[in-house]
Amino acid sequence: MTALSYPLIVEWSEEDQVFIGSCPGITGPCCHGSDRRDVLRQLVLIVSDWLEDEEQ
Repeated sequence: MTALSYPLIVEWSEEDQVFIGSCPGITGPCCHGSDRRDVLRQLVLIVSDWLEDEEQ
């Protein structure tokens, strides 16, 4: 199996006043919150679930 790398991006949205998480190549904006670490945790779970589904 080839190891793949996906960027996990957490950015502040001035418009929404929250952090927004995305992973280009897998999902666009998919989670948000007021705490950057919480958004990153959510994003890791979303991407992990997506990758598991793709393996099946």
